Amino acid sequence: MIRLDEFVLIGPGSEWFWVMAQFVALAGTGVAIYRQLRAQRSASLIEHMSEWDREWQAIPMVRAKLALMVELQHRDPTAGLPHTTDEVPDYFERLGYLVASGHINAADFWNDGSWSIVEFYWGILEPYIRHDRAEKPGADPYEWFEWLEREMRRIDAKRSRPHPPFDHATRDAQIADRIAVFTAKLERESPGWRGGNRHASPRR
Repeated sequence: MIRLDEFVLIGPGSEWFWVMAQFVALAGTGVAIYRQLRAQRSASLIEHMSEWDREWQAIPMVRAKLALMVELQHRDPTAGLPHTTDEVPDYFERLGYLVASGHINAADFWNDGSWSIVEFYWGILEPYIRHDRAEKPGADPYEWFEWLEREMRRIDAKRSRPHPPFDHATRDAQIADRIAVFTAKLERESPGWRGGNRHASPRR
C-alpha cells in the first residue's frame, strides 16, 4: 500500500518531485524537437526530389536530352563526348556531388526510382567518358557522375535487388526510343520548337 501522506510536493522534501517534473518536461521537449526535425527533414527531402524532377522534366532539359541522343545515335566512342550537348552529364555530375556530400540522401534517391535514370545515362555515356579520360591522363571528368552510379548499384546489392549492367546490345534501340519520347514531348508542350533547335531529329 502506498501512503500518499508521505509524498511532499511543496517545501522541504519535495525536491524529488520537481526533479522528476523537469525530467518529464525535458523528455517531452526532446520528443517534440525530434518530431519537428523529422518533419523538417521530410519536407526538405520532398523539396529536393521535387526540384530534381522539375529540372529534369523542364523543356530546356528535354531539348538537351534529345540533342544528346541525336548526337550519340551514330557517334563512335573514339570521338569522345559531344561537348556541345554536355548539359546532361553535367547535370548528373552536380547531382552526384550533392548526394556524396549528404545534401541528398542516397537511399532516398534510390527509393525514388531515380537509379534507373542514372544507370541508363552512365551506361550510354561511359564509353565516351572513358575515352576522354584516356586521352587526358590525370583528368577525371565526371567522377561524381560515376560515383553516383556505383552508389546506386551498391544500394541495389544491399537491398538484394541488383540490376543487370547496361545492355550495349540494345543501345541503338534505347536511343531511338528516347528520341521518339523527347520529340513527342516537345511537340506537345513546346509547339514550334523545331525552328530554333539545330539538333532536332528529322520528321518521320
